Order: sequence, then C-alpha cells, then structure tokens
Amino acid sequence: MASIILLLLSIASGFNEDARASTSTCDEMAKKLYTPQDAIKDIKSGKLVFMGRDTFPKHALNKSCVYKSDRAYIIYNNCLSSKKESAQSTIDVISFDGDIVSFNIFNSGKIENQQYSMLSRSEYDFTWTVSSTKSSKPGNLNVNQLKTYIKNSEYNKFCTIGSMGKAQDMSSKVYCEKGISDASWMAAGESFWKNPGSEWQQTLQYLKNAVLNSNF
Repeated sequence: MASIILLLLSIASGFNEDARASTSTCDEMAKKLYTPQDAIKDIKSGKLVFMGRDTFPKHALNKSCVYKSDRAYIIYNNCLSSKKESAQSTIDVISFDGDIVSFNIFNSGKIENQQYSMLSRSEYDFTWTVSSTKSSKPGNLNVNQLKTYIKNSEYNKFCTIGSMGKAQDMSSKVYCEKGISDASWMAAGESFWKNPGSEWQQTLQYLKNAVLNSNF
C-alpha cells in the first residue's frame, strides 16, 4: 500500500511540474513580441560589456562582436578586424525577457566610402529588414551558448518587414508567420522600418564606437 501511495504522489508531482512548464511556455507565447523600438533602448541600457568575437548563424562570413547591456545581448556583425564598417550589417538583440529583434542593412555600394552609421534611412538602397522572433529567456550565456541559442531559434514564430532588394519599396507590409497575430508589433514594426529616426542612427554610431573601443 505504501509503495502505491508513493507512486501516486510521484505521478501527481510530475503532472504539477508539467503544468508549471506548460503555463510558463503559454505565458511566453502570449507575451507581446519584442519591438525594434524596445530593442534599441535595450542596446543602450547601461554600459556595453564586450563578451567576445565569433561567427554566427545568418551573419554572413564576417565575425560578429558580442556585447551585453543591462537588458539584452547584442550580436553586432559589423565587426571587422580592421574595425571599418563592412558592406552589410546585421544586428541581433536578444532580450533578457525573451525574443530576438534582428536588423539587417545591405546597400548596393553606390555611395562612395559609405559608413552605415552615418547613412539616413532614405539612403538605404538595396536591403533593409526588421524582424522579431519568439524565443525563450536566454539566461546567463557565453558566446558559444549564444550561437546555439540563435541557431535553435531559427524556426520559431516571427514577424518581419522588408525583403531583399526592396529597401525603397514603401508599400512593404509586415508579414507574420505561423499564426502570430500581434497588431501592436505590426504597427510598431512598419513605423520603425519606414522611419527609424535619429535614435536608430545614434544607436548605430554607439555600436560603432563600442567596436572601436573593444580589444580584439
């Protein structure tokens, strides 16, 4: 009889743990998507701490600088060994509360000696995309663990705006995949994509200065 009671208690405990895990997952999925406006605020929350430099999924062949602010991890692809700005810039911002906002700029190169941190939105002439991907809270991760985290998030639900070669197509609309319905992100994403404003340019300059001041 005692063994049966212990078995029943063990099963009940397992159900409770599954219920808590399910509730946690549901809570994360119900949470509003991380917006680009919040991401650029999080980049500048506290002093950036340089964590290292490595190649990352979806970040072309260039190495990325990895930073940690008070509220997010920042993976900044414009991080050449020469510390000059490259022809393409990808920035992933991973909120400590979960979700990833990704910014991608790729110009045609028609502007001589262009520096992306100095370009206005009207000068983005080829590719400019902004997206937000659902993901769990990252926890305390090192650079290698962040690479795995990014890779494991590749097939998660997301919303995005912009596409290859259509930076100047102002008729572009937000596309959300796999059943996401987040009207607030759709409005915020479209507004930011069309006119990211001076705070976006200041953020790019802030990241550029962070690279210049990082030892690698």
